[in-house]
Amino acid sequence: MAQDGVFIKDVKVTPTLSRYLAALSTSGLAASLATANEYLWKKEERMFARQQDPFGNKWAPLTEATKEIRINLGFGPGPINRRTYKLQDYMVNRNPDILGHSDGLMSLVYPHRATPPKDIIKRLEQSEGIKHGATKRSVIGLDQPDIAFVLATINSSLVRSIR
Repeated sequence: MAQDGVFIKDVKVTPTLSRYLAALSTSGLAASLATANEYLWKKEERMFARQQDPFGNKWAPLTEATKEIRINLGFGPGPINRRTYKLQDYMVNRNPDILGHSDGLMSLVYPHRATPPKDIIKRLEQSEGIKHGATKRSVIGLDQPDIAFVLATINSSLVRSIR
């Protein structure tokens, strides 16, 4: 009697599926997310060094009054967004904050999952122009190439696993 269905020779399928499942495992995805985290903190470092927002736009220059305030407080007149370096130190997180969930999902929280301290919240609000009179000089955001990099990193990890 004939049997219906598709029969696949198990010799090559099982090892390929095992590699694919390993890439989808917590440790496999964590490695991809750690690579994405490294990309993000390096981007933040470049943003602060180049004094530009996540989309490549130069930050507005400091006003003369702001420069004078900084000098009177014992800081130099620049660089922008780096008077005490606390904001930069917060945003450049070299330690991946990767969460594994009970349903098998993984997530990367950048820069940190914990609520920022009040002084960092104040600095973030100032950098986004939320505070009255503050000039927007963004330090938060992803552009299309950033999102493409993160997706490609995860995708290439999966593709490598089935070769």
